[in-house]
Amino acid sequence: MIAAALLDCLVVGNATAATQAIVQEDFESSWPGWDVGDDTPASGYDYWGTTTYRSHQGSHSAWCAQVGNNSYFGQPNADVHCYDVDMGAYMYIPLSGLSGYDSVTLSFCYWAVTGSDTWGDNLEVWAFGGIVAGLMWTQEDYSPNSSGWQSVSVSVPPSSTTISFYFVSDPTVGLGPYEGAYVDDIVVTATDSTPPESSVSSLAAYKTTSSFSVAYAAADDGSGVTDVELYYRLGTSGSFLQYTTTSNPSGHWTTSPITFDTTAAGGDGTYQFYTRATDTFGNMESAPGTYDATTIVDTVAPSTIKSVAGTAGSNGWYLSSVTVTLVSSDSTSGVGATRYRIDSGSWQDYTTSFGYATEGSHTIEYYSADNAGNSESHWTDSMKIDSGQPSMTIDQPNGTSFKKSTATVSWACADNVSGLKLLEYSLDDAAYKSCTGDSLSLTELKDGAHTIALKATDNAGNTVERTLSFDVNTNVFSTSGPMGPWLDIGLLIVASGIILVVVLALKRRRGKKEPMARGRAD
Repeated sequence: MIAAALLDCLVVGNATAATQAIVQEDFESSWPGWDVGDDTPASGYDYWGTTTYRSHQGSHSAWCAQVGNNSYFGQPNADVHCYDVDMGAYMYIPLSGLSGYDSVTLSFCYWAVTGSDTWGDNLEVWAFGGIVAGLMWTQEDYSPNSSGWQSVSVSVPPSSTTISFYFVSDPTVGLGPYEGAYVDDIVVTATDSTPPESSVSSLAAYKTTSSFSVAYAAADDGSGVTDVELYYRLGTSGSFLQYTTTSNPSGHWTTSPITFDTTAAGGDGTYQFYTRATDTFGNMESAPGTYDATTIVDTVAPSTIKSVAGTAGSNGWYLSSVTVTLVSSDSTSGVGATRYRIDSGSWQDYTTSFGYATEGSHTIEYYSADNAGNSESHWTDSMKIDSGQPSMTIDQPNGTSFKKSTATVSWACADNVSGLKLLEYSLDDAAYKSCTGDSLSLTELKDGAHTIALKATDNAGNTVERTLSFDVNTNVFSTSGPMGPWLDIGLLIVASGIILVVVLALKRRRGKKEPMARGRAD
């Protein structure tokens, strides 16, 4: 099993944040999963296993010949406590990821008794890296008896992928009984002073939600990354702040991506990010010289204001062509486009103010979208233009003469755009009065010349005015009065009679003078 702490037989120096044990084995449980075997099985299969016969601490250790039968005694090695001849027993453990460490140290305790007359019975430690093998340590041939438990500490190349404990014996039977080698309390320590590296993955140029994912990548060639800290700032200057949440107040993140919420970080704006990673040895990378990723957070749609310039009339109507101006604004990502359409026509991109002159009531729709992709709701407004006067025609010709004290004036008046609102008349320059319908009856008119002014006003405020002159003559003795034709005839008859009387009188006078002339002649 993996031991809980470094043991006192090991010389590991002062513990620092950059040095940790990556393998600890005290063999106090069942065989821990090391690979075991015998390179010389032809002479009998003998290899390592756990035993309680000897131990450094606790009750167990690993013995080089726990499994197998003894050639000299013809009994199991474990029963006679002697190792066999011609052994090549090994136990090894694979190691991964050492290449990122500054140094690797193997420490262990051993107890050995081998035949003093042999030159080939001893304990060795090998390190393997790929296909390259290296002998790290060997029991001295001239010291077959370790005189109790001894501690060993040896450097191992960081390129090593396997560490193996190897016990070899030659074919010669020793004077025995010789127990061989025991190993206990194995510790592999590594020193890592190189911090990990991390970076925030690139972000989209714009974000339209207040909460979004910030992905990062982190790696460590040595002990491995334990967590990262995410730093941010709102804007493009000033200090960076560590990102924490109520659910993660320490701000140590172990899983990518991190959900970043701007509601707790300052709201919309430009955000810049970087990370700092920490490895299992406590090494933390320094803050980078610049940020890793940036994005603009814009959760608010732009706004657009419409203004119309022209000659204003009444009831929201314009009396002239108009100029329409759309002013859009977006404080964060900026306005990307403004579009409009009139009377459900095709949408058009707005670039500058535009004129419109078509009479009638129109519907104008418009909206803007910002560079982040937010689009405001479509605005719908009315736009009404009536630039023409109402039409008006008076039926009576100018100069009409009326023979009575009453007169009827009729007309035709219409407005096909905004519609008629008011009809008024003024008699002989008096104040205007309203009227309805298509005719007007005037009563109690005095004899003489008159004028009547008719004025029509549409709902937009356009007016048209027409003036009619007429006269009234109710004098029966006037030739232009109601008896005018008959009076002309009567006067003609009277005049003719007077002329006849005069002619007859003249003729009579001439007739009387002739006799007198004749008498005097006589």
